[in-house]
Amino acid sequence: MNSREIQLTSRKIVIIFAERTDMNRHHVLTLLLDGKPTLVPLKDNIQVSGTSGHRNVRGNIDKLKRVLDVGTGTGGFVESGEINPTFYSDDGTIDDVEALQTWNKLVIKSGKGFGRSFTDIENDVQLFREAGLVDVKSFDFKAPIGGWPKDEKMRKVGQFLRASIENDLEGYTMMAWHHIMSWPKDEYQVFLMNMRKAFKDKRIHGYMRVRYVYDRKPDVEE
Repeated sequence: MNSREIQLTSRKIVIIFAERTDMNRHHVLTLLLDGKPTLVPLKDNIQVSGTSGHRNVRGNIDKLKRVLDVGTGTGGFVESGEINPTFYSDDGTIDDVEALQTWNKLVIKSGKGFGRSFTDIENDVQLFREAGLVDVKSFDFKAPIGGWPKDEKMRKVGQFLRASIENDLEGYTMMAWHHIMSWPKDEYQVFLMNMRKAFKDKRIHGYMRVRYVYDRKPDVEE
């Protein structure tokens, strides 16, 4: 379904944004992990309870507990990979890039507009501990945007992430811009044009933050 065709409801906007970010997140994590499917220390006799894909439980401890009760046996591992879709830079090169700062405001404020956050990866560890999981381990990565990194692997990550955002930039932003934020219509196309310019500029060293967490459901005697 094209996001431009969905009904203008907060729930459907959340769903379409989640579906788009889920697909990209999976591939970005695969690249960051050098093709490994997981960071979990798996044994040879593993049992997979389900491979139906990502369950969005970010910030919702009750939903997480329901997923654990249904799909995870005692001693089993739970893993989570999350991308914070706002832009950062270590050298300040995004600070004065108006389009990227506008994107950040759009992601943060539109999330608040319908009562959820797309950026709250910092609380993942606490969320899993509150759900009763143990041996919680977290790993932080940087996913660059564009081909500016010198490292070959990171350049591939950046090129993919740039393409995935740039190829459907309107799909990511149109609903939030016009119907959640109600920002000026005549500024929208200028914003899109400046975003694409920023992606092409290798002097801008932007990245998105990624957090990967895995943990274990305790045994009965624990």
